Amino acid sequence: MIDRSRITDICVVDDYNGSEAGTAIDINYCNVYDLSSSVDAVGAPKSTLGETFMNVAGNGRPETLAQAPSGSGHDCFLKGIIVNANIYASRNWWVQFQRYHFSDIISSQSTMHTINHLASISDKELTRMVSAYTSPKTIELIKRITQLYVKPSSIETIGQRQSLLMDLGFHKDKAIEYAENNSKFFEVLVHNLPQGIKIGARVTMNYLQLKTIVAQREGHKLREWLGFLVWAKTLPYANVLIFKEGKNGKR
Repeated sequence: MIDRSRITDICVVDDYNGSEAGTAIDINYCNVYDLSSSVDAVGAPKSTLGETFMNVAGNGRPETLAQAPSGSGHDCFLKGIIVNANIYASRNWWVQFQRYHFSDIISSQSTMHTINHLASISDKELTRMVSAYTSPKTIELIKRITQLYVKPSSIETIGQRQSLLMDLGFHKDKAIEYAENNSKFFEVLVHNLPQGIKIGARVTMNYLQLKTIVAQREGHKLREWLGFLVWAKTLPYANVLIFKEGKNGKR
């Protein structure tokens, strides 16, 4: 049962390093807001004039309402518990996450700036910018393309670009066209970025949204979702407010 005397409206959550755990997603600088006030708010429907919500919210009522079926409306107080966090994940994961239109991205890394940065960083730094499941050959290829993109245009550079494009299977005519046109060579770079390249963003969401995500993503094949759920379990009282505990501890 939630101990109302031990919760506050601002909670700091430990960082989750999925790169070390093999789930390829990193989540840090996470804060949870308005937890105690939202828990108190479950007492609003049965409170009377002049009575505080908190006096009605005890005796396990928040846990009971949190475990009501999604869409029933009984768990609406979870909307008030806000979670902000920095998430670093592959482009493949972000495509799936962004289907949840109710979450919002506060700010995110620029793919364009990331590309320019790839040309000058060390191999060790580069491997930290992609998931562990990205092949070394793919990493080396994107570094070669990036270096030729940022390199000042010259006859030598164009020749190197053309040679690389033909090695990649482009017809000679297209290889010449793309090599000579910096804008088109940039398109080659963008369209060949690996899905495993990590993009970071600060995201805001709430417990009700997380309840939906958890229900839909448990058992998902993409390991980043496994890491996301492991992180979600570390949120304050997630075991009774987000995850519905059954015989096997699963929703």
